[in-house]
Amino acid sequence: APFQSGIIQENEIKSAGSQSELAIAVAGTGNEKILYGLTLGIPFVNYKRTSTFTEADASTALNNFNYAAIEEYLETSGSGVNLKLGIIYRPAPQWRIGFSFHSPTFLKLTDKYSATVTTDTENYKGLLTQSSKEFTNGDLAQYSYLHFTPSRMLASISYVLREIEDVTKQKGFLTGDVEFVNYRASSFKVDPASSDQTETKAYYSKLNDVIDEIYRPAVNVRLGGELKFTTIMTRLGMAYLGNPYQNSNGEKGSRLQLTGGLGYRNQGYFIDLAYVHTTGKDIHSPYRLSQQPFPSAQISQRGARVVLTLGVKF
Repeated sequence: APFQSGIIQENEIKSAGSQSELAIAVAGTGNEKILYGLTLGIPFVNYKRTSTFTEADASTALNNFNYAAIEEYLETSGSGVNLKLGIIYRPAPQWRIGFSFHSPTFLKLTDKYSATVTTDTENYKGLLTQSSKEFTNGDLAQYSYLHFTPSRMLASISYVLREIEDVTKQKGFLTGDVEFVNYRASSFKVDPASSDQTETKAYYSKLNDVIDEIYRPAVNVRLGGELKFTTIMTRLGMAYLGNPYQNSNGEKGSRLQLTGGLGYRNQGYFIDLAYVHTTGKDIHSPYRLSQQPFPSAQISQRGARVVLTLGVKF
């Protein structure tokens, strides 16, 4: 849409990726009332993003500007490590009280990046195009760095309906948990193998200052329950994910997730089917100015996922 009249701005973003984790866990019990566990996680990250930002003259007049566009391509990959520690206390047979701590995830990431700028200045210089690949022998520019995600602390409580030793005869459970995440603790650091330590350190120092200005701690709340009917189970749940932004520029990053599902258990085999509906609001700005206003898009998120899990115990 036109911003400050006369210029039409458009930003198209396409992204895809995945994050998986290899987990190595140990667990034990001190007595019948206390259980504990420790997990070593090794996450793997793969992500691709293409962004095209265009500014075009809203008029048809010859004024030495028709349009300008920048197309950026980003590919991120890497792996890391984290630790998770948890403990469960059973004050009574049907009650569970839990606490867990997730350490910051240490990630070593590599970005592969390119940018192409195209301008049409009509009678001034006409149509011109410049690509970053012209300065890297036709290859993507490559940068490696370290990223630390925030730690997480969780507290939970659950109640088992008809608590007996034979879990197949239990009638279900109710559960809730609260999670605290300090998003301001996210940080980037220079890769020790980088050839340009001084300039890169200065860049990441400024980036971490921006993170500290924009983000804040947030609280996530999850509630859920399950009812068991012999081999069939029904489930309902909700999750409220708190806003991680300080709202200095109108960001609204909270989300609400509603979940319903069915499960089947019999003779070591299980099938789970779940539907997850997500709603939320956010704001996206293709660039920021030191003084407002600057262009932004209000984003209303509506998402749906169907998750099917098949398994066997042996």
